[in-house]
Amino acid sequence: MIQTIAVKLALWVGAGSLLGVAAMSCMAGNPVPLNGNPLSIEALFDHCRLPAPCSGPLACEGSLVTVWGYLDPANSFDKRRYPGLPYEKFKLVDHDGRSMEVWPQASDNRAIFDQLARHPSGKVMVTGRLHGVRMPTGGGCVYGVKVLIDDVSQLAFE
Repeated sequence: MIQTIAVKLALWVGAGSLLGVAAMSCMAGNPVPLNGNPLSIEALFDHCRLPAPCSGPLACEGSLVTVWGYLDPANSFDKRRYPGLPYEKFKLVDHDGRSMEVWPQASDNRAIFDQLARHPSGKVMVTGRLHGVRMPTGGGCVYGVKVLIDDVSQLAFE
């Protein structure tokens, strides 16, 4: 059974303009590590050649990836704390200002957010399937990827 999870990547470019990028994942297929290791946010961007023009699908779409970053506790939104939101998500960041949103999609995401609360610092690894996303930007468009998760087993911590 393939279930999906969404993750939005955000990349600060140049003098602080925000370029949104995302990564989507399902639990099927093989991870896409570089040299046998999980991908950093930067390596995922490089692997998928992001950001890309809105001209069509990316070669990395449909791939199962493991990507790592650090939890941004100020950007973690679950239904227990924010019951009015139509989604639940949390953000991973790296030391260079890149970020990635992870969107849990299970019918009940409490176990995912409970695990995150137990690991507020340190490296977080997320495994999910990539899916292309068109994102409007100031009159234009860029193509990125989303990563969606649906089970706590898609998280690992160091």
